[in-house]
Amino acid sequence: MSILSELWSILTPRQKRYILLMQVVSVVMAFSTITGIAAIAPFFAVLGNAQLIDDNRALRWLYASGGFTSHGSFMLALGAGFIGVVLLANLVSLLGTMAMNRAALRVGAELQTALFEEYLLRPYSFHTATSSTTQSAPRSTLL
Repeated sequence: MSILSELWSILTPRQKRYILLMQVVSVVMAFSTITGIAAIAPFFAVLGNAQLIDDNRALRWLYASGGFTSHGSFMLALGAGFIGVVLLANLVSLLGTMAMNRAALRVGAELQTALFEEYLLRPYSFHTATSSTTQSAPRSTLL
C-alpha cells in the first residue's frame, strides 16, 4: 500500500471532503492564473497597434459601447481593465493559497491530536516497555 493511500485511509470523511474541496480551489487558482496571463497579449497587441481597435469586432464593440472618443482613452481603459484582471487573478491565488494552508494546518493538527490521544490511551505496560530515550517504539496500528 502506498503512503498516500495509507494517509487517505486515516482521514475522517470530513477531512477527505476538505481535501477534495482544496483540489477544486487549486483548479480555480490555475484558471485565474491562466486568465491573468492570457490578458497580457490583447493589451500589448492593442498598445503596439491601435488600428486593431477598428479591425477587431470585440474591441470595436467595446470602443463604441464605452463611448470612447479617442484611441488613447480606450487604451487607458483597456490598461486599467488589464490591471484589474491581473489583480483579481492574484487575489484569487492569494485567497486560495491561504485556504489551502489553513486546510493543511487543520488536518495536520487533527491528525496530531488523534495520534497523541491514541498514544496516551495505551496501557501502562506499553509505556513501561518503551523508553522515551530510544527511537524504537512500536508502530501504532489503532488508526
